[in-house]
Amino acid sequence: MEQTTPSCNMDPSHPAFNIDWAISSVNREHAAQNREWFSSYTPFASEVVTILGKHIPVEGIGTVYLPLQTQREKDTGKKTKNKKKSGGPSSSASQMTPSSSVAQPTPDSSILILHEVLFIPELSYNVVSAVKLDTSELYDIEGMLPTATIKDTKTGLNVGFTELTAFMPKFRLPGQARMVTKFDATKRPDTFDWRQKEMRRWEKTKGNSKVDDSSTAKVAEDEDDGWESDSDETDDARFEEMMNKLRTFRDDIDGDPYYESD
Repeated sequence: MEQTTPSCNMDPSHPAFNIDWAISSVNREHAAQNREWFSSYTPFASEVVTILGKHIPVEGIGTVYLPLQTQREKDTGKKTKNKKKSGGPSSSASQMTPSSSVAQPTPDSSILILHEVLFIPELSYNVVSAVKLDTSELYDIEGMLPTATIKDTKTGLNVGFTELTAFMPKFRLPGQARMVTKFDATKRPDTFDWRQKEMRRWEKTKGNSKVDDSSTAKVAEDEDDGWESDSDETDDARFEEMMNKLRTFRDDIDGDPYYESD
């Protein structure tokens, strides 16, 4: 059962707190590169395959409570770095101090709940799958990437927003400045696919009743033989879809006024 008032497990003073949380319309799975993000966690040895064919280990799967700023400066007419009043703190950056053991929601921040997040230590940043988020029934994505707003489906309230840095849309966490990134622009983004056989192994491991009979039966058949032809054909089609999205992404961000100079 989920906590009624979830809080982030990652200490804001931890160096990994400021590693980017990118949102991807290409990747189909959420992923985190530091174990401290997970509020619940199950060890599970698996792997993902990058768009270049590199196999990267997955060490486990779990739930992440991700704290996010809820308003852009241009939405509110205010600058976060100037939001100070004498006599006490007034911004999410000051309310979520590095001395806090967990990141709690504030008037300027909220918590994005991510289920079945892959723990992939070799990633250079963290990934939120827009596909998985939009089909979770918990959240609505309003607008288009890279400048979308995430809203709670039930309340309609803002949960977070995305902005473009280093040609990659990302979320802004409490205490982070506008359009600041830890991503090395000289590196290729970590676009990966979690193969269907691995998904079925996970579903079988956790006893998920959503696995259909044909998939469940196929697990035993594929157990020692690698990815079989039927799943390979589906995976190849997914890879081609990923490539097409990557080819057109730069066109989607051209002319966005949010990234014009102030």
